[in-house]
Amino acid sequence: MLNKRKYVMCSLLISAILLMISGLILFYRYFNLSSPRYVNYTEDSNLNYKVIYKDNNFFNEGTSTQNNKYIASLIDYIKADFKYNISFYEKNINYNYKYKIVANVRVLDNEDKEKIYEENDVIFESNMLTGNGTTNINESVNIDYNKYNDLINNFKNTYSLKDADSKLTVSMYIDLNSYGNNDIEEVNKKAVVSLSMPLTKRTTGIDLSNELTKSKDRKILIKSSINCSNLLLIGIIEILVALTEIGAIIGIYKKTRTIKNIYDREIKKLQNTYQGYIQKISSKYEIGASQVIKVETFNDMLEIRDTLKTPILMLENEAKDGTFFIIPAANGIIYAYALRVVDIIARKKGMDAPDYDLNNIDKKIPKKYTEEFIDKQIEETRSMKVIDLKNTIRGTKDEDGNLYEQLDKTITMKPIKIETKKTSETKKKTRKQTQKKTTKKNTKENK
Repeated sequence: MLNKRKYVMCSLLISAILLMISGLILFYRYFNLSSPRYVNYTEDSNLNYKVIYKDNNFFNEGTSTQNNKYIASLIDYIKADFKYNISFYEKNINYNYKYKIVANVRVLDNEDKEKIYEENDVIFESNMLTGNGTTNINESVNIDYNKYNDLINNFKNTYSLKDADSKLTVSMYIDLNSYGNNDIEEVNKKAVVSLSMPLTKRTTGIDLSNELTKSKDRKILIKSSINCSNLLLIGIIEILVALTEIGAIIGIYKKTRTIKNIYDREIKKLQNTYQGYIQKISSKYEIGASQVIKVETFNDMLEIRDTLKTPILMLENEAKDGTFFIIPAANGIIYAYALRVVDIIARKKGMDAPDYDLNNIDKKIPKKYTEEFIDKQIEETRSMKVIDLKNTIRGTKDEDGNLYEQLDKTITMKPIKIETKKTSETKKKTRKQTQKKTTKKNTKENK
């Protein structure tokens, strides 16, 4: 029975541990996969330009000085170098991309800046290209400033809009889209780098716009291909099953543990908790003529120990079912506290524990205080179905508490015989027959 109990409990414990570990791993996987994960990448762009003058008597053919004012009538064209770079830290990101350079001219109302006229001109457009990991774009174009300046001059003169503002903006647009990456969010980039300058002015300056300068540590969301909700559900089920098995282990332990198990645990608890106060001895302690004062609780022993400043001596009987704690005092008094299997049985059954003698701690306890004998008496008492509540107890499960309290009185009691219906009828017939015999006898005597 004991081996089977250990086998069942060990099997349930191993199963519970494995299920708990598996459930926690699934929890970790769920929270790891459901939390955002990203592919990091960097991208940046740059724009350099050079204004090329027409032949003249005052300036050289070209000038590389940027952010200066330029005489509009001397500009032949503007050479612009557009650069763009994107680099993924994970090299398996596949994408398509293309780019184009567009010149945009606008005429705006001078007061409210509303658009009056707009025209777009594609200077350069690439084919669809493929990339993986890193892409560098470096495209140079010549911007025909006079073409766009003449266009706007003609428009303003035609409609008498000399006071209207006008501007030329040349931009490179990059269109990048990922493909074949089922586990990441689709990449869709539209990068812009541009230069702008006023038109129809005697002098003009160039302004640069670069939205991606040193744009580092950008991120793309990775999409999980695993159904995270299933992981969470399975993890919860496994942990619930593990907790159920742990509850079953506790239930089996409590249901199948013996009084000796409880005794051993309580003794061990006292030793571990108060090991600095307790000194274990192996030989029997000679009581002699000392007066023994029996203490009810171990806490009382601790208070006495603190008062007398002496250690608590601990000795156990040969049967290993009783431990005695004593504190000898200088005045010939010995304070004693006992924790025995029989004490636990009596406490459990609601009985008074039998007395003990420190001079004979190995003395066997009376049979009526053994758990087997008590349980047998309980079953026998339950089967009696007695009625006299003054001398015994009704044997019902609901009154086991009272049954335990009065067992000491009922153990030696003999069951009371109960008159059944059959025995009552028999007695009535016997009584009638006796009355008939008495009547006949009296009749004879009278005659």
